Amino acid sequence: MQSKMEWIELDDNLVKMYEENPRIIEPDTINAVAKSIKKFGFQQPIVLNKDNVIIVGHTRVLAAVKLGLKKIPVIKTDLSEADAKAYRIADNKLHEHGRWNYELLGYEISDLKEMNFDIDVLGFDESELQFITDGWNSNIDVSTKDGESLDPLQSLLKIEVQQDVKDKALELIKETLDKSGVEYSVK
Repeated sequence: MQSKMEWIELDDNLVKMYEENPRIIEPDTINAVAKSIKKFGFQQPIVLNKDNVIIVGHTRVLAAVKLGLKKIPVIKTDLSEADAKAYRIADNKLHEHGRWNYELLGYEISDLKEMNFDIDVLGFDESELQFITDGWNSNIDVSTKDGESLDPLQSLLKIEVQQDVKDKALELIKETLDKSGVEYSVK
């Protein structure tokens, strides 16, 4: 099945949101995607069904609206209703199976910094960038009950406490992890 990309008007309601979309789209995500589109352009088209209902690309459409874009790239497909539903879910889920090589990611981000590239468009927040470029600075190494290591960036826990209660906070965190069955070690 071959599909052809085309650019269509965004402001005349040609593109319709899929009202049953199970993916929650947070405002921060729309802002991050808008930054990406503004920097790199629209590099990934929206996929529409024959009635111009979005199959994949809801966040990109919302980002395009936020940016005030007049046209967006789309691919129209004739997927069956079942295939469209499945593709919509798979498109959102499958990226979660990938993992980062933090050493290589750190090199890439460091290279971008040396090139004076605005790394804000990458979608990482400040603490994630610090972890990626400076290394894991936590005293707690978290793994599953089966001993499988968790992705440290996904396991990054941000808690701000006053210095005088730091020890008590760490004690409470350990207690909670113990009760929930999460294995960890303190270094």
